[in-house]
Amino acid sequence: IVLTFANAGYQKFFDNWLGHTLQLGWQNRIVVGAIDDAMYTKATDAGLLVVSMNSTESLAESLGITMHEEVKGASFTDKDFRGNSHTFHKMGGEKAALVLGFLELGMEVLLSDSDTVWLRDPWEYLAAIPDADIMISSDCPSIYGDRIREKGPERSRCTHHQGSREDIKFNTGVLYFRPTTGGAAFVKAWVKRLLTSGNLVYDQEAFNQLAEQGIKPIKLVESGSRIFHAWFNKMKLGILPASHFCNGHTFFVQKRPQQLGLHPFVVHPTFQIEGPVGKISRFRESNLWLSDDEAYYSEGKFLTYSPEVPRHVYEGLTGLKAHLAITAYHQWAVRNAFALGRILGRIVVLPQLLCFCDMYWGSPILP
Repeated sequence: IVLTFANAGYQKFFDNWLGHTLQLGWQNRIVVGAIDDAMYTKATDAGLLVVSMNSTESLAESLGITMHEEVKGASFTDKDFRGNSHTFHKMGGEKAALVLGFLELGMEVLLSDSDTVWLRDPWEYLAAIPDADIMISSDCPSIYGDRIREKGPERSRCTHHQGSREDIKFNTGVLYFRPTTGGAAFVKAWVKRLLTSGNLVYDQEAFNQLAEQGIKPIKLVESGSRIFHAWFNKMKLGILPASHFCNGHTFFVQKRPQQLGLHPFVVHPTFQIEGPVGKISRFRESNLWLSDDEAYYSEGKFLTYSPEVPRHVYEGLTGLKAHLAITAYHQWAVRNAFALGRILGRIVVLPQLLCFCDMYWGSPILP
């Protein structure tokens, strides 16, 4: 099955996610965890299998888990509650518990955040890696660093190679679970960590903490593979390649898959700091956003402009100095465009703005 979660606050992302997955013919694979009544009704009307996400206490009881009082007291809403720590914490526990329920039924589960976009079927790829109990995407921001085996600067966040003792950054936006003994035991521990902790541990953080127990130095299941022993050797964990299970940096910033002629399975708009608005902007720029109606593009009067930066602005400058000079020019141009838009009653359509640098994400690998 393909499992995702959403509420009315994330409806546009769900609509976009659903539009792409239906294009792939996944209608009969999808299960929606509905966080509020509006999403339950919407998914049901779409003919999808829906599970209500309001059974955390009964799930905990069935697993013999005593929930932390602050987690128990959190309530789901129809808003974007990512900033509400206890509610987001509770949702992570319920999400993991639902995965466990399907695993105990003997089902394989592809868990996907609703702010991802699936571009093609991953089933053959996943089936070709039968040894992993769980496979997960990563925050490795370098396709090259994701592939290489020796130590070097390209390896920051990409340290899933034999003998590595460095940190690994797993991302729970895309996860694939098999109903194995090791996989189910790990997910049960994951659920327990989320529902019993009062330290506001989110699902991704809890997954990383558990998986990394006893993981270093990395011990591959076999030489050259992407599967290694995790969680005190009780679970075999596979890392999905950043070239085909793309994070926001490899796909939207570097555009590395596009440059190399690769065809990713999925895109996740991470590595940006503007929340939902930034994610939508990333998708729109790549023609991957299906949640706008025609009026968004046709109603009203518009204004755009050429983003070309005169050579004298950056001539003789390199690196950061050139970047700062160019972005200062862009800010000046954007300010003027919005001023003209307000005076003329027009909607400003921003052009492509080029620069030399990106935000430092704790990884010295930017190409």
